[in-house]
Amino acid sequence: MIKRTTFFSCLLLIALSQEFFGIESGGVRSWGMGNASTALYGDSGAVYHNPAGIAGVILPELSVNAGHFKESVWSGSLSGLVFVWPWPSHTGKAAALHWNSAYDGTEYVRETGLSLAWQQESELHRLAWGTTLKWREDSLRFVQSGLIDLGIQKTWKQSNITGGMMLRNLLSPSQHAAELSPAAGIVYHHTQGNLACDVNWRTDGPYVSLGIERNIFKGLMVARAGYHGAPEALYTVGMTSQLQPLGFDTSYSWPAKGSESRGYFQVALNYRFGVPSFSKTYINWEEFQEQERKKRDASARSAAEAERRSAAERARQREQAGPRWPQMHRVVQGDTLRALAQRYYGNANKWQILYKANSQKIERGQPRIGETIVIPEPK
Repeated sequence: MIKRTTFFSCLLLIALSQEFFGIESGGVRSWGMGNASTALYGDSGAVYHNPAGIAGVILPELSVNAGHFKESVWSGSLSGLVFVWPWPSHTGKAAALHWNSAYDGTEYVRETGLSLAWQQESELHRLAWGTTLKWREDSLRFVQSGLIDLGIQKTWKQSNITGGMMLRNLLSPSQHAAELSPAAGIVYHHTQGNLACDVNWRTDGPYVSLGIERNIFKGLMVARAGYHGAPEALYTVGMTSQLQPLGFDTSYSWPAKGSESRGYFQVALNYRFGVPSFSKTYINWEEFQEQERKKRDASARSAAEAERRSAAERARQREQAGPRWPQMHRVVQGDTLRALAQRYYGNANKWQILYKANSQKIERGQPRIGETIVIPEPK
């Protein structure tokens, strides 16, 4: 209990901030929840809001998104691409590539990145880490720079709670180039959806973001809503339709304090490789994920058992094949021809075979100490 209290205290002290350019705003799913996304797990959009979250992606996933944004200083189109590849032989490890752009016809902000994530899991907890290495080009500010995001998530399974923390834009040459953003959030998991809360910290102060998502129509659709706290706050809504293996996400936001503020509209098309098609079954995605994890774990155990059996079979075959002939033996004190025949042939009366093969190394009927004699194949 003390450890959990300490962790949530850290969440309140270290909070997430997010710039309002589209390439910093996270995935379409997270925007539908007011961008309260630091603790979201198992989503390709985690490359933007917390790379530790891609550790929960169990099948390869491709996501293409597009949209429109309006900022206080500029407006234009959004576009992006994310590909997540979980390690086939290692549950809880994944890599992702992403590219995103905001463009108004003249100026642009572009970002390309590589994300890596891994996790450890027990019956009571799950701990995931992630990092994103990215390259950013900003024609508005005349900046090109390499940046790093670091993220961590911990899930308490019995409490159905996940907490997340993140540092965005490490190694930024300046706050003007890309704002350094510490990060934190909490998600409560329910069988019908999730409740999320982030505390966002920027140079102009802390802000709270809230989000909710709920499964409807037996999980075939997910509805979302949220509030994104900021100097110019936003209300957000979103929707996902699961027509496996395809998924369609959309999100829309509008200002909470007037019509001349910022806002977004985004859509995304997702393809999950290896998911049973919608025409075959109405699938419970959470159950399918659990089944895939069990299959992967069982496959790993089967491979280990097959290797053990193969090693045992090779040892048995070597034992059945018996020793290879001829063999060599270095004579020590106490070795006699009869004793060596008993040792190698199992019959002391076969000493004559040794005598004939090593007659030059025998004195007074016994092998000379220190000599290396040949042990031929018995006949």
